[in-house]
Order: sequence, then structure tokens, then C-alpha cells
Amino acid sequence: MNILLISSYSFSEPFHGGQVRVSNIANFYKKIGCKVQSIGILSSDDYLLEKGFISRPSIKELSKVIENYSNFEDYIVGYIAARQKKYFDLLFSKILFKPDIIQLEHPWFIDFALKIKSKFFNNSKIVYSSHNNEYHLKKKLIDSFLSDALRSIRSIEIKALSKADYVISVSENNKKYNDKFSTSPSIIIQNGTNEINFKKKDIPKAFLKLTGKYALFFGSSYKPNLDGFFYYLTDYFGSIPPDKYLVIAGDISYEILKDERFKKLQFLHNKTIILGRVNRNILNFLIKSSHSILLPLHTGDGTSLKTAEAIYSKKYIIGTPVSLRGFESFNKSSQILLSRSPVDFKKNLLESFRLKPIKLSEKEIIIRNNLLWKNCLKPLSKKIIYEKK
Repeated sequence: MNILLISSYSFSEPFHGGQVRVSNIANFYKKIGCKVQSIGILSSDDYLLEKGFISRPSIKELSKVIENYSNFEDYIVGYIAARQKKYFDLLFSKILFKPDIIQLEHPWFIDFALKIKSKFFNNSKIVYSSHNNEYHLKKKLIDSFLSDALRSIRSIEIKALSKADYVISVSENNKKYNDKFSTSPSIIIQNGTNEINFKKKDIPKAFLKLTGKYALFFGSSYKPNLDGFFYYLTDYFGSIPPDKYLVIAGDISYEILKDERFKKLQFLHNKTIILGRVNRNILNFLIKSSHSILLPLHTGDGTSLKTAEAIYSKKYIIGTPVSLRGFESFNKSSQILLSRSPVDFKKNLLESFRLKPIKLSEKEIIIRNNLLWKNCLKPLSKKIIYEKK
């Protein structure tokens, strides 16, 4: 079976959650014998220009669609793929086979998918893979004066839901929204994790010197990561004992470091080690070596891959109702220190440092193995691949 994946980002070297999810979906399809090709128009210069992808359009081209284009690049690249002959032809030329399935990661390329299906691939099925509810997410992140753009996003999301032959949801809440507009109930593919292994010989000596108990916060430059960090870790901060510290890794490091609010939190600033973007091997080492993991999400939509990783890691988690969304079945575990306010979050961080390393029962470990991608993705073969055949 030939599967064409269309997205606004490449993912051979993923550094944010969406890329990780698509990468694992693509690998799963390949492992069950499907031929997979990925194409798209990149919505950011941060993404690698890989085979099948077109580089991000110029600022002039982006602003012609939406003048204040920032935060709308993903919508715009899908818009021009279907409406501008130059981009339609260029993107179509990337397709190397006749697809049985055209899978959209996010709704942006639905018009392009419908166009190529009607003109060239009549027998193809369209799968819409919903990572979150885009309209709700953008509405929380973007100023209300951009209401026309937000209405366009709502429209394109509803079109993807109503026109797709199959819809993939990421959580029960995501599914409830999606099922209002889709023609058949959607399939839930929960966010998961890979096994957290690392090769010690490839860990730089500077990282190996990180000793003692530390709490770890890692993530992309995704705005809710930054907002959540400063919402929960604010004002007077005395939640890290003298011999303990906080480690921050990933692209969120740069956003925190340049933020004026961080400079004002002197005690936190002095107790923090900022590492920046690290590769997967080093990140796995940091997770394995940590005592606790911070998940300070306050806004956002969908579910977090970091939460699946943190739960599977068997480390203490200082989490919030938003960061644990979709994983509520774990809330009563001794692993989870649920925080409903900034005060709770800081108290729980301090409490985690007082606790001995967590020990889970064999039953609890087996339950956490269900979070591995290879288990989360099984419904794809049952509900889409074999049903399609």
C-alpha cells in the first residue's frame, strides 16, 4: 500500500512534538509493509529542506495571504499549495507514486489533497491526522484582532474533518470535537514515547558531570511551554534546595534565557543550568539521570508527548491539569504531583526533592509500556490499513 504524508514540516530530525509524532507514524507504516512518501511546503526556515519538501515561501508571498503572517505560516503554505499554480505544480511534481492513502498531518493541505484526489487519484482515501484542535489552539495564542484569519482556520479544519474518509484524534476531548464534523467516528492514536535509552560513550563529559538530584524541564520553543514556565515558576522562588538544581534543555532554553522575566527571578536564575538544543541521545541521558520532570503547561490543546515520555521514564512529575490532559488515568499514581496553581507547583517541586527515587510495581511498569509508540499506533493497521484492503 502506498501512503502519501503531507505536512508543513519535515521530520527526519524532529525537534518538536508534531515532528516526533509524524516520524513515528511514518516508521510504523513502513514496518507493516507500506511504501511511504512525505511531501509538503515548509512553514519555517528551522525545518530541514528534505527530499519531497519545498522551502518556506518568501515574506512577500506569505504577507500577500495574511499581512500579519506570523503564527499563520502553516495555514498559508497549505492555502498557496492549492491556489497558486506555481506551488501546486511544484508540490505535485514531488509525488513519486499513485497513493492509496493521502494522509494530512494537520488540516492545512486539505484543499490540495482534494484537488489531486479529484484530478488524478480518484480511488485514494484521505486520512486527516489531527494533532489538536487548531482553531481552539490558535485562538488562545493569537490576538483577537486577527479574527478573519482565525475564521479561515476554523473553516479549513472543519473541511478536513468533513471531507476525510478517516480521522485520527489524539485524545478523547480531541475526538469529541472532531466527531461533531466528521462523517464517521475518529480513531484515537494517543501520543506515545520511544524507549528511553542512550549510549554513554556518546555523552560529552560535560554532561556526565551533572551530578546530584536535579529537576528537568525540556521542550521546544512552542509558546505554551514558555508561558507555562513563567506562569508556574514566578514571584519569590525557594523551591530548590542548596544542593539541587534545575536543568533546562531544548529550544525552550533560548526563549527562557532571553526573557526579561527570567533575569528578575534571581534565585531561580542562579539555580538553573541551561543546555540549549541537545540530540536525542543526550536528552535520553538527561531524562534517565534526572530526579523529577517539570511539565508546567498552562495553555494549549491536544496532548503532550513530553507527558508520555515523563510517565514512561518512571521519574516524579510535577504536572498540571493541562499537561496531564489525556493521561488522567495516571493522576492518582505516586509518580504524579498534580499542581493546580503556581503555589502548588512550587511546593510540589520542593517536595519531589525530599522524596527517594520512585519505585513502581511490576503492574505499574507494564501499564506504562502501553505508552510506547509501537503500542499506541496499533489501531492504524486495524482501522485504516487492513480495513482499506
